[in-house]
Formats: sequence, structure tokens, C-alpha cells
Amino acid sequence: MAVDEADLVLLGRARESFASYWAGVDAQVRAAARTGLPVRLRPLVAFDFEAFCARRRLDPRGRDTLAAYQAEPVPAEELLLYQGEPADVLLQLMRGERDAWATGLRARSVLSRAVAQFGAAAEDESRAAARQLVDALVGGADDGDVLVLVAKAAGSVLGSYGLAVGRAADGTLVDERDRRRMETLLAAALLTSARGTATLASAPRPGANERVRVWELSPAGLTPSEHGELILAPNTPAPRGPKVDYVPGFDLLGRSG
Repeated sequence: MAVDEADLVLLGRARESFASYWAGVDAQVRAAARTGLPVRLRPLVAFDFEAFCARRRLDPRGRDTLAAYQAEPVPAEELLLYQGEPADVLLQLMRGERDAWATGLRARSVLSRAVAQFGAAAEDESRAAARQLVDALVGGADDGDVLVLVAKAAGSVLGSYGLAVGRAADGTLVDERDRRRMETLLAAALLTSARGTATLASAPRPGANERVRVWELSPAGLTPSEHGELILAPNTPAPRGPKVDYVPGFDLLGRSG
């Protein structure tokens, strides 16, 4: 589904208001949910759709083009399970999904190129290193913390992803889909010697400053940074709530073992 006006232009539906389009999407989704079957949703990602059209020599505005794109197989676990959200909430969720899909597509493209050049072992090793680092980050987090990774390679944004840490009833710390997405981004970042940051922000607590633990991403991996405020504060609007304390992250090598 399209998630903003630019998508409608791409699909040749610029004359249709996005509000009208989204009302139709919402009605379709609700009707599908009434069948009792699970409804899973996928956002349109413009650059991926355009690449698909170029490969197939299809007009993006063609009547059957979007259906052909929709028919491309994707992992079911990557789709968003509809749970009856109101239309405005669903739109925000799908815009977040669009950004996550875009990041994942760029990261998987990096990994695919590495496999083509160096063999499957390159991806396996990078994913193993990323898994260790994410395990260490999550293992050192407190309940309610939010972990965010931002990676830039060759002067462009490779991607960013955030996940919430919280112990569920079954003992898990993070959603498995969130974990996979972050591990994929980090694996691609490690392969490309990307630069960036990882941050672990504490959950708001009454009367306490917000604590943000910071690591710098470099070809050496993730290392604790004493420059969190210098790196992050200029790009972050002044908070209206608690003051933010930027502190170096904990040692990940020791925790990942």
C-alpha cells in the first residue's frame, strides 16, 4: 500500500487525495479482517518498486503493475500483522514499516554483493559478529530502554533502526523481528566499514534525567564514546522534559564474550 502522496504520484494516481485513498485502504483492511483470517500488510517502498519496474520493463502507472509487484514473494514474518488499529494509527505504523523496509532492502543488497564477491562466509561472519553485538547491547539494557542504530556508508545513509527492550512474559527481551532487522543492518554496516552511532536511551523516570549511553560505529565495530553530546545533541531538538545525560556505553566485547 502507498503511505504518502508521493507514492500516489508514482502510481499515477496524483489526482486522488491521499485522505480518500487511505480511507479506502482502511475499509479494505477492515473488511479482510472480518473474514477471521490474519491480515498482513506491506508498505510500498518507492526505490524498490521503481527497480522492479525497470527489471520487468513495466510502467509504474500501469493498471497491472502494482499487482505484479505485490505478487513478488516476501517472508511472511516481515509483514505487519493487522490488529484492528484505527486508520490514523495504522498510517503511522505503515510509514514506520516503510522506513524499516527501505533500510532492510539496502542492508540486504550490501550483504548480497558481499556474497557475490567473497562468498557466503562473508555474510555468515558479519551476521555472527552483529548478533554478538546486539546480544551484548540488549543484555546490558534495562527494562524500558530504547536501542537505536544509525549507519552511514560511502557518504549516504545505509539506514537506521530502533527497538524497545522489555522483558515479556516468556522471558524474551526484544521482539524477534526487531532483533533480526537490527542484526541485518549492523551486519551490512560492519561489511562496509560504515560510520554511525548506537544509543541506548533509558526509559523516562519521574524526577530523573534521561540517560543515553553512546557507542560510535567505525571499521573497528562499536566502541564506547565520550562524545555523545557533541555527536547527538546538535541534531536533537532541545527536550521539554528531563535533561539528557550522554554517557559512554559499556564495553561490548566483555559482554559478548
